[in-house]
Order: sequence, then structure tokens, then C-alpha cells
Amino acid sequence: MTRSGRRSSNTSRHGRARIPASCSSRYPLQLLTPHCKYSFHTQGDGKDSFLLNIEDHRVKVEGYYYWIVRLNVADAKARGIAKNDLVKVFNDRGAVICAALPTQRLPRGVAHGYESSAIYDPMGEPGKSVDRGGCLNLLTPERTQTKSTHSLAGANSLVQIELWDRRIEHMSAAFAVLERDMEIKRT
Repeated sequence: MTRSGRRSSNTSRHGRARIPASCSSRYPLQLLTPHCKYSFHTQGDGKDSFLLNIEDHRVKVEGYYYWIVRLNVADAKARGIAKNDLVKVFNDRGAVICAALPTQRLPRGVAHGYESSAIYDPMGEPGKSVDRGGCLNLLTPERTQTKSTHSLAGANSLVQIELWDRRIEHMSAAFAVLERDMEIKRT
């Protein structure tokens, strides 16, 4: 809101910051990451337990159990994605490799993956490579709900999903800034 009480052009009618058009065009899918229904954070995920036999929990592809990301059937078809294809879910914060599950249960433009994978398994140098453990929290905002707590603000983020091209390199924006700063210090 402006001092005169008018809504500024960069906020919604609810006073929330608007998402820049450049961001929503690069990352057209809203990724929802609620708590998992099969495990409880790291205590109950049981990487070597019966939970791996639950098809909605993880899917074994090429000998590895991948986390599942769900997306609308039309969105998947437009990207050439079929059930259990390995996909790269990414934004400026990072990239995560998941098994795809096209579904009619989600509207177009929305993807869904549970947040509590309890594995961070980078395929190369951390921060400079994709994660294959399903750690979708890498893609969510860092901000907290309020200034006085340490609670997670968002269980959602804007992402792009595409068939994984088997490249493991992916420089997150945070690490790119660190790299630039280190280069400046060296000169």
C-alpha cells in the first residue's frame, strides 16, 4: 500500500508481493510440498524398509529409489513426460531429480511432491549439482513466517519440470553469488 492508501502495482489486493512476470515465465509450475503421508521427517523414512515398497513413496528406476513428483497429465504431455520418467525439477535455488507421476488430480500449472524425503544426495559437488534424493525443500524460499520465529514460510515454489538429460551440473543462484564473490576477492 502507498501512503495514500492505494495499492501499489507490485502487490496483490491482499498486500502480498506479486511474482515478477519474468520469474513465472521461466518457472511456470507452482510446486506444492506438504508433509509426507508415509514418513515423519528423518525419523520414519526408513530408506531400507517396507516404505520403499509403497509405490506412492518412492519409485525404483535403474536401481535407485527416486522421490515422486506429480504433475497434471496435460502439463506432462506438453513436456514429453510419462509415468516414472526421470525429470529435473528446478528453479534458481537448485535442481532435484524425481520420478514423474502424471495425474488428473492436479490442475494445470501445479506440481506436487512431499517435502520430507530426508535424503540430500547430490550427484556432484553440493550446490553445483542436481540432487537425486528428492530434497524438494532445496527449491522452496528461505524466508520465515514471521520475524520472531524460525518456521518455514512456504511449502511451495515456482519451478520448471523437464525430462532429465542426465547432466548432473546445476549451479544454484546462491552458489553462483558465492563463486562471483570469491573471484572478486582473488583479484
